[in-house]
Amino acid sequence: MSGRDIVLESGTRDWGNLAFWGGNNIDLTQAMGPGRIVTLTLHAIMGGNNVFVPEGVRVIDQSVAIMAGNDIKRRAQGDGSNGTLVLKGFLWWGGNDVKLAE
Repeated sequence: MSGRDIVLESGTRDWGNLAFWGGNNIDLTQAMGPGRIVTLTLHAIMGGNNVFVPEGVRVIDQSVAIMAGNDIKRRAQGDGSNGTLVLKGFLWWGGNDVKLAE
C-alpha cells in the first residue's frame, strides 16, 4: 500500500513493474517524443499505477484483465504525433490510470 514517483528518462523503450495493493506515479514526459514507442509492462493485483503522458501520445492497451482494466482518460489519448505508449501486463482486481501530464 505504498508507491513512489518515477520519471522515465529520454531513451527509455521498455519498463516494467508489479503493483500489489498499491502503485506508483510514472511520468513519461521525458521518455515520449515524435516517433518514439515506449512499452510499459505493468502487472497489477488489487492496485495500479498512475501513468502521466504529454499531449499527442497515442495509447495502445494490450493488457490482459480479470475483473479489472486500464482507464485511459480522454484527454490523454493523443494522435501519435508525440509517440506511442503500449501498455502490457496482467491486471487482477486493479488497473492503471493514464492521464495527461499537467
